Amino acid sequence: MKTCFLLLTLLLATPLLAEKNPAFAPPATNVTASATNSLSALKSPIEITSRSSEVNLRSNVVVYVGNVRVTQTNMSLTSEYLIAMMPQRGGRIERILAQTNVVMEMTDEQGQKINGRGEQLLYTYHATESETNEVVELTGNPVIETPQGRTSADVITYNRITGQVRFKNPHM
Repeated sequence: MKTCFLLLTLLLATPLLAEKNPAFAPPATNVTASATNSLSALKSPIEITSRSSEVNLRSNVVVYVGNVRVTQTNMSLTSEYLIAMMPQRGGRIERILAQTNVVMEMTDEQGQKINGRGEQLLYTYHATESETNEVVELTGNPVIETPQGRTSADVITYNRITGQVRFKNPHM
């Protein structure tokens, strides 16, 4: 389902959100619908497609289910399940959670390819007057491949602002 042009400088709501809100359990239907929403605060638009989606208008949570694909100029992400906390009008997405068979492909500013995969990817964005953090955390047997090599770890964290990649208990 084509939906919302978002900023993926990306990824969202915690697994606790789904646990606390049973209404956000994956829908059982295989419906295709289409909607677009352009946000002026975005660097470049992001397109999210899936077999079905569900929106809670009160909490601004969107759940995408089945063959989820997120694309942006320099990146793509696929998974089976994705939860996004939509921002207030003109705002920016602060959390995205992608689960099950997560594959991420990116190209950095130098044109180098970064590929990652795992069972869960959490994107967080936080900005204050003094600092901005934009982090992607890959878990669930994560593996990342860069021009420098291939590494797996318990947790792989990529800071999109600094370009730094951190590995918890790496297996090289």
